[in-house]
Amino acid sequence: MMQSTQEPTAEPMWWQNIDEKEFSWRHPAKFNIGLAVLEDKAEDDTAILETGARELVVTFGQLRDEACRLATWLQAQGIGEGDRIAVFLAQQYELAVVHAAGYLIGAVVVPLTTRFGPDAVEYRLIDSESKIIFGESHDLQRVSSALEQVDSLTHIVSVDGQTISNVNVQYVAYQSCIEAQPMSLD
Repeated sequence: MMQSTQEPTAEPMWWQNIDEKEFSWRHPAKFNIGLAVLEDKAEDDTAILETGARELVVTFGQLRDEACRLATWLQAQGIGEGDRIAVFLAQQYELAVVHAAGYLIGAVVVPLTTRFGPDAVEYRLIDSESKIIFGESHDLQRVSSALEQVDSLTHIVSVDGQTISNVNVQYVAYQSCIEAQPMSLD
């Protein structure tokens, strides 16, 4: 492997050398990832560039506006700090909006890959006590039997505008296990 001959640049202010004898983690008293992602960005700077099935360019201003609009709606639905929001979406613009909105209100975002079947979705929704799930209608319909089993769900939201149903109406990741149920890493 070739070594770079360039001199290293100055470390960013947040960088910490973990090899220092007096190392300690520096962290703010309160940190909101939604604000960190959305604030101090130029309105017209590109935040998201989608190519492929649909061509889409989203600026930080547009992302901020949509995230704030969704955050306001979530709060009006009774979703707030510490509540779990499940996101059953592929890598797309709506995924970023839901994540940012959830973080803005202090909710815990539970990402679910769209490759999960009903059993995997049901387990994670019940274990995380998610109150709301966002997905595309075809994915939500595919796991609808699982959604009906989750007592904590108060809202099922299709991001493509299709009505699914009203069943019993931060970040939790799951470690996959081969011989047992997945484990929450929160």
